[in-house]
Amino acid sequence: MTLTHTMSREIGQSQSRAVPIEAWLVWVLAFAAFSAFLPRDVSYDVAHYQIHNGWALLNDRIHHDFAPADMHSFINPPYNAFVWWLIERLPGPLVSAVLALPQALILPGLFYLTRAISTALTGSATRNVCLFIAAIGFLADGHFSLFASIRNDAWGAAAFIGALALSVREDGSLAGWKRLAVASLIMGAVLGMKGTNLPYTLAFASFVLILAGGHGARLNAALICAAGGFISAALLTVPYAWILWTEFANPVFPMANGLFDSPLGPDAYDAYARRKPDGLLGLLVFPFVFTFNSEIIGSTDLDDVRLLLGYVSAIALLGLLARNRLNKSARPGARLVLALAAAFLIGLFAWMQAFSVLRYYIAGWMLGPVLVFALVLFLTREAVVSHRLRMLGLAAAVPLLAFTGPMDLRRAAWSDFGEPYVSADIPGPERFEDAFILFTGDDPSAFLATQFPASATFGHAVMQDYFRPALENYRPLLRDALWASDRPVYAVMFERKGETGRERMLSRLAMRENLIGRSETCERIPTNFEANDGLWLVCPLERGDEAAKP
Repeated sequence: MTLTHTMSREIGQSQSRAVPIEAWLVWVLAFAAFSAFLPRDVSYDVAHYQIHNGWALLNDRIHHDFAPADMHSFINPPYNAFVWWLIERLPGPLVSAVLALPQALILPGLFYLTRAISTALTGSATRNVCLFIAAIGFLADGHFSLFASIRNDAWGAAAFIGALALSVREDGSLAGWKRLAVASLIMGAVLGMKGTNLPYTLAFASFVLILAGGHGARLNAALICAAGGFISAALLTVPYAWILWTEFANPVFPMANGLFDSPLGPDAYDAYARRKPDGLLGLLVFPFVFTFNSEIIGSTDLDDVRLLLGYVSAIALLGLLARNRLNKSARPGARLVLALAAAFLIGLFAWMQAFSVLRYYIAGWMLGPVLVFALVLFLTREAVVSHRLRMLGLAAAVPLLAFTGPMDLRRAAWSDFGEPYVSADIPGPERFEDAFILFTGDDPSAFLATQFPASATFGHAVMQDYFRPALENYRPLLRDALWASDRPVYAVMFERKGETGRERMLSRLAMRENLIGRSETCERIPTNFEANDGLWLVCPLERGDEAAKP
């Protein structure tokens, strides 16, 4: 509650701009309750590794299993462990509610930034206008996909926006060292939680360094932020990195193996190469491209121009600031505008070059309306209390709201408030004691490892061709263990509604792994992750001719 407490104390100086802390508290609790009633996210990542990895860490499965979630089995799991800890103790809807609490703070963070921009540029701010701009950002299309979700990308966005808000005073200057330290601890924590938050980290660092006035202030800010960020990041990364180092001689296995040369890792592999723009020109025009062809960044139904408007506004603001500098024309609030525009672009370019996956830079879509607002203020030089400016803001928001809506996402509704987050009715569970269980195919199944007997050994087979090279040198470990044993073997797979997926998967298992199964022996695994689009199956397998083993 640091952010809301700071906002209540500092914004409360002007009643026309004040948002009482009680109001923010009501908002946070209301959003948490709303999230509890929403159908939960059971999309690919959740069923593939988000559930599995936390359970695996808390049960020391790395020494027992063989990458049940394929390459994603080795993603740093402290956040997932916290989620699994909640799942074991709370009803499913309450898990969603707890995880929504940091996400709800995105709205006050956006409000605070908008208010700071308005005050720095015009000397005043109107609460309702700033709240409206913040709400337009909060309702970004991509953000809807993270409602009632255990995926932590909304936490990264909340941390970034909250850290920006903590780092700036009401007058647009850099905050004191205590708030900088808190902000850097937050940013270090989310970087340690998930490496894909690196663009936010770079954007935050640039924001602070630009906002600091003078070399001495920049040095102090850099030291504070570096120390705070390093401490929190190390706490969340070093323990698991040490496990990977001792197991595989690569602390980020299987990634970056060119640096560590682990014999079990790939020679070279980039999981995001298929999404990245090509060359400098491709980088510059990429926001226009993915805005109208969102499949490139991992979404099939995104219809949101917020980030593109922010991109154009940020470039325009930098151009206007450069012109003013050449004309030696000083402008109040110019440093804050420069810091925010530059941070947005640095984060955006880092994200496009490194990942280009929508949810990894969802804060960019949320900040788009704030940057548009800053550009309007910079051009009009009018106070936010202006009636004409209010009308302009409302008119600009209408098309954004008209195209705002929840993205198509696989979700499963709750049957009752006491339902566990994940459950499955494993048929004849005793036969899976001490068995090999292979999660098979392109669709995710590894979450079911939490429901089988703990004595089973889990692995993955017939992975997506795109991810296959990452563990090509690791996979023989599972094959050797499987063929050196006479323990029973089973395949677990997802069969889409209206398709005959089991025959295809069993055929691929026979070709790739020399494991033979018959479709008529497969049994359904009822689970509360079903969403009327298919079902999970378990199929017994037999080892083929040993002479033909892979």
